[in-house]
Amino acid sequence: MNLEVFDAVIFIAGAAVGLLLGMNIKKESKQTTNQTILTPDAIQHELDKQQVAIDHFFEDTENALEQAELNVAKLRNQIANGALELSNKNIKVSSAPTTTEAEEETTNLGTEPPRDYALKPDTQSPGMLSEEFGLNKDQEKSNS
Repeated sequence: MNLEVFDAVIFIAGAAVGLLLGMNIKKESKQTTNQTILTPDAIQHELDKQQVAIDHFFEDTENALEQAELNVAKLRNQIANGALELSNKNIKVSSAPTTTEAEEETTNLGTEPPRDYALKPDTQSPGMLSEEFGLNKDQEKSNS
């Protein structure tokens, strides 16, 4: 076989193999890019999943804090009882405040929501929304 013909066959075969490999790589890269594009449903699902995880975290943390508060109250009572039995020192036995007592303390502060209006000095005076409220027209004319 002639060397020039052999070179031409090798060149054509290499080009065909390169073309086929390039098409396969392009097809695979399209499939991977299509898989990485997130749809709104997938994003919403991921957000819901994260929200559930956050909710569980805070619930578990709250439960752990309640348990720790109860353990501290039990420990204080145990120390107070032990002090009564073992020494002459009198330590008050404290009762642990329950969550309902703490909530009642915060709600009974005697506050009221802010008002969106000013109080009238008396019932006869016009309110702020009245057209007569503000400067007297006689005083306004005399100042002009």
